[in-house]
Amino acid sequence: MTGEQLDDPDFLAEPYPLLAALRESEPIRVRGRGPVLVTRHADVRLLLRDTRSANEFPAHRYALAGRAGASAQAFARALVSRDPPAHTALRRLVAPYYSRAAVAGLSDDVRELVDRQFARAERAGGGSFDVVADVAHDLPYLVNCRILGVPTAAYETLRPWMAAIEQAARPSSPRSARAGSDAAIEAFRGYVDRLSPVPGGALAACGAAVPHGLTRDDLRDNAVGLFPAGAEETTALIAALVRSVLREPHRLDAVRADGDAAIALVDEVLRRESPIKSANRWITAEIETPSGVVPANRMAVLSLASANRDPRVHDQPDRFRPGRSEAHLAFGAGRHRCLGVHLARLQAGAVAEHLAGRTRALVAAGPAVHRPSAELRILASLPVRVS
Repeated sequence: MTGEQLDDPDFLAEPYPLLAALRESEPIRVRGRGPVLVTRHADVRLLLRDTRSANEFPAHRYALAGRAGASAQAFARALVSRDPPAHTALRRLVAPYYSRAAVAGLSDDVRELVDRQFARAERAGGGSFDVVADVAHDLPYLVNCRILGVPTAAYETLRPWMAAIEQAARPSSPRSARAGSDAAIEAFRGYVDRLSPVPGGALAACGAAVPHGLTRDDLRDNAVGLFPAGAEETTALIAALVRSVLREPHRLDAVRADGDAAIALVDEVLRRESPIKSANRWITAEIETPSGVVPANRMAVLSLASANRDPRVHDQPDRFRPGRSEAHLAFGAGRHRCLGVHLARLQAGAVAEHLAGRTRALVAAGPAVHRPSAELRILASLPVRVS
């Protein structure tokens, strides 16, 4: 399998056949000095948990992002880019706001936002709308405002900055997009500096005393990073969920009978569609996995999408079958397991409940379109209409 195949638009849209072939023939794919691709569940899980598999890349490797300026600074300081001790201090600071109990307290607010987003989209489109553009894109940002302690009305101010950062984060983004992202980061920093956050919100924690080993700039840039944190991934999850239900409407019967079934439905979408396709790690020392050796001083691309369809763990992995007992790796594992696990599941579960409770169903109104992305399995468009 060549590098060109892995960059091919067809692979980016539908990666599973090639990943399945690699999983069987070359589970640890090493080519020259390029990234190592890892595709089996046992290997991916081990590397996600191993302390020799780092999130902090050597300084010279940050050039992989092709950036300099405010965006590169903010990315380097972000929780997702750090390892202990900085990662431990930052995560301890904000984790309480994303705990299961804290997120459960947002349930009513999230359901209200979901109902409002669908109602607004239907009214604006006369019964026809795009699930991605009109519902799933904005919802995670609005929910993030609630977590942070910022009025949701502030999203109108923040929207263009978030769009600029999103655009620049894509691998094929032009240099002009990076300049726009730098300007957006600087604008966000100014906004955070001027903001008086609501007590009890996550932003209030970032305004508290600076933990040992961190700086005020660390806290400010992580406060900035919490606004878009997990938003695109949650958008991808919600769109995949709606698409799955459009294909198999009977899946909502279980949700109507038992509200807890919504989370089982969400978890199967997470496993089968894996909104986050892969996790990148820097291998600081040689690591032996069940399938072979991953060499030191290399970037490893851990394919969550492949691991979640590994038949060694998941029976008939290509089938959509809610209620599986096997654990998936859609949120990663180990110390870097996604902080927003409960928040993403709550939002997608609220969407499933909304769809199950509708008096008039939604049906597909055109083909779904994938957005080419090496990192995310995400739809660019999902047109629907009210039946």
